[in-house]
Amino acid sequence: MRLCSSGTKRLHHPQVGDLDLHYEVLHLPDSNGQRLLTHTAAVGTAAADALALLG
Repeated sequence: MRLCSSGTKRLHHPQVGDLDLHYEVLHLPDSNGQRLLTHTAAVGTAAADALALLG
């Protein structure tokens, strides 16, 4: 099994619309399938601007 995977995912938020976000998943060893998942937006993108509005 790969312990880390990454890619781009499009999410839809009802207030700011579509967000193209980079994700990374770290599968934690010896944790019964638990994973650590992060989503980030590149600086200067529409997705970053939308996330700033939500903050």
